[in-house]
Amino acid sequence: MSTGAPAGGPKSRRSTGLETRVVGAHHAAQFLRGLEKLGHPTKGLSSAATTGAAGESRPGLRIAMLAFVDLIAQAESLTGDPLIALRAGCASPMRALLSTVLQAQLTLRRAIQVFQGLLPLAGDRLSLDLDEEGEWTSIVFDNGSREHPELAPVTEFAIALLAIDLRDLVYVPLPIRRFEFLHAPRGRGQEYRSLLGAPVVFEQPRCAISIASSALALPTRRADPEAAWVLENEARRRLAQVVEGHVLARVEAVLRRHIEADIDVDAEAVGRFVARHALAHDAAPTARRALELPSSARERPAGRGDRSAVGSLA
Repeated sequence: MSTGAPAGGPKSRRSTGLETRVVGAHHAAQFLRGLEKLGHPTKGLSSAATTGAAGESRPGLRIAMLAFVDLIAQAESLTGDPLIALRAGCASPMRALLSTVLQAQLTLRRAIQVFQGLLPLAGDRLSLDLDEEGEWTSIVFDNGSREHPELAPVTEFAIALLAIDLRDLVYVPLPIRRFEFLHAPRGRGQEYRSLLGAPVVFEQPRCAISIASSALALPTRRADPEAAWVLENEARRRLAQVVEGHVLARVEAVLRRHIEADIDVDAEAVGRFVARHALAHDAAPTARRALELPSSARERPAGRGDRSAVGSLA
């Protein structure tokens, strides 16, 4: 029976550069909910990710990416299913703040644009781009799996969640032409198509979902400008907390290494440098995009007065 996990168990999955990566704790919680919905017990899973999942309601809570990779590897080993991350993603629609914000936007295009800006809430070093190619538009997702092939199951989980969210946003069936993955199939190709509901191609130069360009203008099924204003501002507040916390952690880590090595340095100068480096290389592009969201996040729409839209974000 194939386990989908490499020899040596989950802990053999290590790659230089992933040690400092993080992902939103809600992803681990969603993965566990997906396993339970599929009928797989989760009590046998032991990982820092399961502990983090228990605190998913805390704004901006992150867990180590390697812990999430290990959690998926354990599930693959216990179930004997190399596609368990994809199945769990298909079984567990997003219930986090990101999903709620997207559902309030006016059109699918606007929802994707907002999602681009708020990606740091889902994890670090992520990107989402729209590549409009005439009749078809590709939603291109990058989480670094080209450099780190062990992220392939994480990518499959993320793409499954994204596909479910996109389909749930609009009234009509979303015209998806195909899914593209960088990696080779980790199971039978026909299973991918059955689970994702569209053709799937592998070993492509990018990871993407190709949809009809005309679909970008589709109205969302829960469009609400006032709720969008409230929710986007709450998301921006949480994003600011995430970025600030990440920079402080980077400063602390660098200063600790210098202290342990007994290196005589100007601590203030090191702190300033690391803060600039963290913002420039990790969070700045998406964070800046989110903090400069267009009018719906800056100008409150005329409407029905204050509503407690933020209270139902779980």
